[in-house]
Amino acid sequence: MARDLKAGKTVAIFPDGPTGPRHHLRDGVVQLARITGAPIVPLSFSARPVWRLKSWDSYTIMKPFSRGWVGMGEPLIIPRRITTDDQLELFRTQVRDALIAIEAECDRLAGVV
Repeated sequence: MARDLKAGKTVAIFPDGPTGPRHHLRDGVVQLARITGAPIVPLSFSARPVWRLKSWDSYTIMKPFSRGWVGMGEPLIIPRRITTDDQLELFRTQVRDALIAIEAECDRLAGVV
């Protein structure tokens, strides 16, 4: 991924990983942005009507003829010099909070409560 980002390609990451827990941002996304200098662009979506699976992430499957909403936040730049775990946690929290806010706004627009 680092090679692709340095080559100018776009990559997408599900930052809470394949096993969760939901909204727990792992270090990888912040470290990748730090190493490559690529911005993190928080993105989320919501739709209605949907099927929601009873899984850790409430996996969503759009029903036929659903309407969807996609939200995108401001790009977040992670400085290359992060010297402490507290600094890493600060940026990880910033990214997580941006993602949760965008998700909430998409849910609001979709009428999801």
